Amino acid sequence: MYRSNVHHQKMPMTTQRLMHDCIPQLLTRLGWLASMLLSACGGGGGLMDSAPVGAYTVGGSVSGLAAGDTIVLQNNGGDDLNVNANGAFTFKTPLASGSGYNVIVKTQPPGTYCASGADLGAVLDAPVTTVSVLCKKAYALGGVLSGLTAGQSVRLRVNALSPGFITLSSNGSFSLGEFPQGTSYSVVVTASPQDQACSVANASGALGVAAISNINIQCAAGFSVRGSVKGLIGDGLVLQANGAKELAIPAGAQNFSFPQAVDLGASFLVSIKSQPVGQTCMVNQAAGQQDKAGSVAVQCVNSMTYASGLPLRGLSVSGGEWGSRNAEPPYPTKAEADYFQSKGMNMLRINFVWERMQPELYKALDANELAKLKASVKAGTDNGQTVLLNPHNFARYDDHVIGDPNDLTVPNSAFADFWSRLAVVFMDQPLVQFGLVNEPFDVPTAQWANTAQAAVTAIRATGAGHLITLPGNGWTSAWNWFDNQNDRYMPQVKDPLNRMVYEVHQYLDQFGGGDQAQCSSTSAGVDRLTPFTQWLKVQKAKAFLAEFAGPNTATCKAAVQGLLDHLNLNADVWTGWAWWAGGPWAPGSGGYQNSIEPENGQDKPQMGWLQPYLK
Repeated sequence: MYRSNVHHQKMPMTTQRLMHDCIPQLLTRLGWLASMLLSACGGGGGLMDSAPVGAYTVGGSVSGLAAGDTIVLQNNGGDDLNVNANGAFTFKTPLASGSGYNVIVKTQPPGTYCASGADLGAVLDAPVTTVSVLCKKAYALGGVLSGLTAGQSVRLRVNALSPGFITLSSNGSFSLGEFPQGTSYSVVVTASPQDQACSVANASGALGVAAISNINIQCAAGFSVRGSVKGLIGDGLVLQANGAKELAIPAGAQNFSFPQAVDLGASFLVSIKSQPVGQTCMVNQAAGQQDKAGSVAVQCVNSMTYASGLPLRGLSVSGGEWGSRNAEPPYPTKAEADYFQSKGMNMLRINFVWERMQPELYKALDANELAKLKASVKAGTDNGQTVLLNPHNFARYDDHVIGDPNDLTVPNSAFADFWSRLAVVFMDQPLVQFGLVNEPFDVPTAQWANTAQAAVTAIRATGAGHLITLPGNGWTSAWNWFDNQNDRYMPQVKDPLNRMVYEVHQYLDQFGGGDQAQCSSTSAGVDRLTPFTQWLKVQKAKAFLAEFAGPNTATCKAAVQGLLDHLNLNADVWTGWAWWAGGPWAPGSGGYQNSIEPENGQDKPQMGWLQPYLK
């Protein structure tokens, strides 16, 4: 029987019998007074304060508490209550109806772990009696740390059981605390010491009826890959080092460190295995050796995502790619980004012209043109839309083919310089992707592969971790992929971060140019994509369909729907699609047949075709 803080004298037998016989009537007639008498006569509470009308007690029961042990319960940060026996308890201070209560175990008994359930709620016109406190035997969890360099420390965590991180600063035995019997545990190193990496043996298990002391942490020469995290608010981010070592990053984290050692002299590569819910993250400074191991930067932003299926679905936004060097065509606006977002599109491919963006090779980007591009990018990324940058130049600059050995006007190094400058501008924007160029044509494919490699290498040299799309030669046609030997030369272009996908375009008219008034057949989309899709599977590669379209005919509608169904059925190798086109240019072109830019507030028919695929 719990003893109240208030001293009780032993009652005569007649008084006890009277209490026993009268309590039911008192409960019925007096309500509040009966509750106070019960509380005063034993169990888990002392004499209550005088209760105003409409105030009620908070209590419950304790089980599993060993004889001789005492726990201290607390309600709403006060009203401490000592409990030394199993059974009912009641807090001393009543609460007004509508008030909240929050019961915690303030003090644990030695060797025991007590937890409360149904411990949070509101008092609603009746006493609360549902708080349950369950006590279990608790056992120590620990082990031995060895190999730690003097003056260094290693940081650990036991699942989410620990109230925080646990830092060990010396070799020898350590304790991670006491945990209840039956608890599963998994000890992880969250930060290794400088120039060392620490691994854990016997890291996981379940507590039985004895203490665990065999968790062995060994630190050895090597280096740990670590860095910063910015903007992470969602759960589910998992990083991967060198394609094998995985590290889950919790929401709100500001830094990370892989616990496993990387051998001195070896290289590292950090990638993202899974994205957090509702966000897109990117890794900058993702690769290098020991001197770069502490500068990895993970950046996350909120993004517009789909529950399943292809991750990217949108359109190529036409505007900034039109006109001469001195022209000022309209770039996509915030209103346009908002419209396409409202239709369910989560990506925009924004086109521009290299010559206007960089009027002189190897010189600074034009401030005016860059400001227009940045405004359009912001319009999309503010909506959580992914933006694919696309210099609409056909592998040329002022009509000179890039990297032409017979015309040295625009060497590969100029293309590399341009992309390195653009990559730096958008370095901190995870929702931006880099499309190397629009539709190379009449270029030897081997030559284009060398040009593309120069750009990829330059982008990665800046530390930018953005996804890159690599367009094939021959107008980037999936249908003509093999005729132009893209299957031979494009795989020779390597990305050290493995963050590159192929880009293809596919129109459905007779010649595949997208300028005719009818599609060649209802199966044109499937027929033209299938061989390329099969090649991707063999290559274990992925691709993005950056342009496709068809005019408003029944044949084209069926062909487009077949194409989109094909992409969905092969989502293991396709990352998404972008319709051609919409944007500020399309309505002003004399009624471009493939435009899905709304006119006079009305959706185009083709937007209706796409709607079922935007959910």
